[in-house]
Amino acid sequence: MVYGDSLKNCCVAIVIIEEPTAKKWAEENGKTGDFETLCKDEDLKKTILDEMLESAKSNKLNTLEKP
Repeated sequence: MVYGDSLKNCCVAIVIIEEPTAKKWAEENGKTGDFETLCKDEDLKKTILDEMLESAKSNKLNTLEKP
């Protein structure tokens, strides 16, 4: 979910990681650990952010619309 307020200079995103998706990513990237550990993995966080920014770009969101 993404929330923005026209009176603020940024928007906020609430990101929920799906366990099967995280485990698939871990398997593809040679990572191990339980779901909680994977959620703290910096590489997974970067992957999620990169995918969010790519989606924003492909949907032609302006800077203020990007979380």
